Amino acid sequence: MRTIVRRVAGIAIGIAVSAVVGTTSAGAILQDAGGAVNVLAEPPADVSPDVLASDTQAFVFVEQACVTLTTGLAVDVINPAGTYSDVLTQRGVIPAGTQVDSYYVHFDQVQTSSGTVSGTLTFDRPVLGLIYRTPTLNSTDATMGAPGTQYPEGPDTLARGYDGPSYVSVSVDGRTVTFSAQVSAYQEELRIITTGTCEAETLADCKNGRWDAYGFRNQGQCVSFVATNSRHAEAAFS
Repeated sequence: MRTIVRRVAGIAIGIAVSAVVGTTSAGAILQDAGGAVNVLAEPPADVSPDVLASDTQAFVFVEQACVTLTTGLAVDVINPAGTYSDVLTQRGVIPAGTQVDSYYVHFDQVQTSSGTVSGTLTFDRPVLGLIYRTPTLNSTDATMGAPGTQYPEGPDTLARGYDGPSYVSVSVDGRTVTFSAQVSAYQEELRIITTGTCEAETLADCKNGRWDAYGFRNQGQCVSFVATNSRHAEAAFS
């Protein structure tokens, strides 16, 4: 389903109310995180139940960046703007050829009684889709999940989606996600798909027709962009 064009640098760590997280030369990945949110600098090794757990915060991390979909990606909400729960979906498919980033919001409690965490995530680019139902989460782990991260398997895949009072909403401009996740016996998971952070950084990115993948009309336009904007413009083009 995917071709990875380039991995963008990891976001800076922050545990925050309205914490600003890092930017890169290719543009900001996640501009702001607020509420009970712990933004991880790297994907964790395991998000199975009872491994990465907290009673007070959800964990957020970049799963993959700059992925070109080779087939359509089914999502629970397409081009979201509004409030959604397990009983209100706007399902659709992000088309093949779209360049996307994938983010994961993970909440798993230590205690056994019911608990809720809420937060906001603001991106510098549009949110294209939300995945928060159990079947859709399970079916997209292999394609949108972080390589090397262990996701729930077996019985743990039965009820990991948003249900009951849990909900997610997206601002009218499509760039700020607000979530509220309530957990009792199972964890609550949310996958956010945004427009990809894909920019040419080296002159080699402009070779052999690769300029087209970055949205340039021709090779010369790509070379001009790299020469003006990239730290790697001194690389030989031959």
